[in-house]
Amino acid sequence: MRVVRILTRLNAGGPARQALALRQEMTTRDVDEVLVAGSVGPDEEDLADALGIEGIRRVRQLRRPVRPLDDIQALRAIKSIIREHRPHVVHTHMSKAGALGRTAAHAEGVPVTVHTFHGHVLEGYFPTPVGKAIGFVERRLARNTSILIAPGEETRRDLVRHGVASKKRINVVPPGIDIEPLLKIGEPGGPLRQQLGMPVDARVIGFAGRFVPVKRLNRLVEAAVDVIAAVPEAHFILAGGGPGRRQLELEARRPPLRGRMHLLGWLPDLSDFYAACDVMVLTSASEGTPISLIEAEAAARPVVATRVGGVPDVVDNGATGLMVREDSSSIALALVELLRDPGLAKGMGQRGRARASARFRAGRLADDLLELYRAAVGGASA
Repeated sequence: MRVVRILTRLNAGGPARQALALRQEMTTRDVDEVLVAGSVGPDEEDLADALGIEGIRRVRQLRRPVRPLDDIQALRAIKSIIREHRPHVVHTHMSKAGALGRTAAHAEGVPVTVHTFHGHVLEGYFPTPVGKAIGFVERRLARNTSILIAPGEETRRDLVRHGVASKKRINVVPPGIDIEPLLKIGEPGGPLRQQLGMPVDARVIGFAGRFVPVKRLNRLVEAAVDVIAAVPEAHFILAGGGPGRRQLELEARRPPLRGRMHLLGWLPDLSDFYAACDVMVLTSASEGTPISLIEAEAAARPVVATRVGGVPDVVDNGATGLMVREDSSSIALALVELLRDPGLAKGMGQRGRARASARFRAGRLADDLLELYRAAVGGASA
C-alpha cells in the first residue's frame, strides 16, 4: 500500500511525534509511506531536524498562516508529490495541511482521503472570525473525505456539535507515540536536576508544550506562587517555547519564582525532562488529546490538568492524576496534595504507566490506521 502523509509542520508537538513514530511503524507493515511537511514558525523548532531524521519531503511554502501566494505554491507542490507517488491513501494532519492536502488529493484522483483532527481548532485557538472560517472549510472538506478521525470522544463530540460531520462518520482512534524510552524511567531524579543546580530535596513540577495563549500559562505562574508558599522545596521546569516565552522569562526573574522556575527551551528528547519531574501539570483552556500527559503517564508521573477538551480521554481522574477547574487556586491545591503525599503520587504514576502502555503505543496506532486504510481502499475499488 502506498500512503502520502501530510503535516503542516513538524514542530515539537503531538502530531509531529505521532507522524515520525508512524513512519517507522508503517515500514515494518509493508507500507510505502511518504511523509510531507511544511515549515515551522519563527518561535518553533523542527523536530525532525533536531532529531537528525532525513528523507522527509519538504514543502517550504506550506505554513500555518494564511498566505495566498504561498498556499497556491504549496498546493502545486503537493499535487506534484501525489502524481509522483500515486498513493492509494492521502492522510492529512492539522488544518492547513488538511485543506491543501485533501484538495490536491481530490484533484489528482486519489482513491482514499483521510484527515485527523488533532486539536480543538474550531474554538479556543483562533479569534472567533478565524474559527468560524475554519469551521466552514472543515464542513465542506468533510463531505468528500473518506475517513475522518478524532483522537478521543471529547474531540468527536465537539466536531459533531460544530456540524463538521455526524458522529457515525467520525472514527475515534487514540494517539500513539514511541513511549518505549519513557517506560524505562525510574524514580524522580537524574542529570537535569544537577544541571539546574537544584537541591537534593527539590520537588519538581514539569510543563511541556507551546508557550501560547491557549495553554494559559499565566494560571501556571499564579499557581506556582501558591505552591512555593506551601511547599518551599518546589521547583518548576518548563520545556517548550513560543510567543509567550518573553513574559515567562520576566515572571521567572521575580520573587518568589526567581531560581524556582526554569525555562529549558525546546527539547527534542524529553527523557531527562520527565525523569526530573515528580508531577506534570497542564493548565490549558482547550486541548485535543494532550501528548505531554500521555508521555507523563508512560514515565510513571502523576498529572494535574484542567478538565478541558480531550484531557478526560487521557487522565483517569483520581487514578492516574487529578483533573481540576480552570482557576489557579484549584491547580495549586492539587499540586500541593501530590507533592505532600509521595505514596499517592507514586501509585498514580504506576497506574498511569500501565494505562499508557496498554492504550498509547505507536504500534497500536499503526495497526488501527492500517485497518481503516485497507477497508476504505477495498471499498473504493469494489
